[in-house]
Amino acid sequence: MMKDKQTLKTIIELFESSEVAKMELELEGFKIKLEKAQPVMMMSQVQPLTPSSVPNPVNETTPLPHTPIVNEPSYKEIKAPLVGTFYHASSPTSDPFFKVGDAIKVGQVIGVIEAMKVMNEVTSPYDGIVVECCAPNNTSVEFNQVLLKVQPHD
Repeated sequence: MMKDKQTLKTIIELFESSEVAKMELELEGFKIKLEKAQPVMMMSQVQPLTPSSVPNPVNETTPLPHTPIVNEPSYKEIKAPLVGTFYHASSPTSDPFFKVGDAIKVGQVIGVIEAMKVMNEVTSPYDGIVVECCAPNNTSVEFNQVLLKVQPHD
């Protein structure tokens, strides 16, 4: 227990005189929780509503500021067809199947997902340019997780 009762008394007095509603303090293995009760409002303190005390509703509609529509590039996403470990190359010593900026074709292998010791090729369903690789090499991926973003050819 706290050895100094005067310190405890000072802590309580400071808490009571402050605007803090709750406080927890732990010192030297002694723990204290202080919480102030919510003040009860007496009926005599309640102000009656009068027409002047109720805000007047605004009948005007304020127009929203015009937000220009930004044309975002229409990237296509190549998603993981299964759960497993995604690899960018067929072996650690092989070149990666793609690099950001490379052109890829429909049916081109863009990676391999290892699941239950079986290597599953992932192919591109799009012709286009690889703009972003969303799954790093040798990382776990979930079903339907985005692997690559491709800017399709027009």
